[in-house]
Amino acid sequence: MYSLKRKAIWKIIWEHIYREPFGTVGYMDISKIKVPKYLLNSHPSDLKVVTYYNRFLKTGYLDEPLVVKTKILKNGRKIVFLKNSYYGKN
Repeated sequence: MYSLKRKAIWKIIWEHIYREPFGTVGYMDISKIKVPKYLLNSHPSDLKVVTYYNRFLKTGYLDEPLVVKTKILKNGRKIVFLKNSYYGKN
């Protein structure tokens, strides 16, 4: 049997008051996120479904927070990169 790791009570209270995961720095407008068509047409593997289910049981959240890094290009355009959570810990 696998054991659930419980959060500290102060983190639970903090998250309840502020209605966001502890450690959240900021938010990004969801309309700014562009998802490639090939990703929209893909389906998760059984292993990924089990992993996310276990994470939800353990933390109470379905997913890890996204960490992004912004960079200003020479032409002035701003580009946003996914920093970690999905492609390993960079």
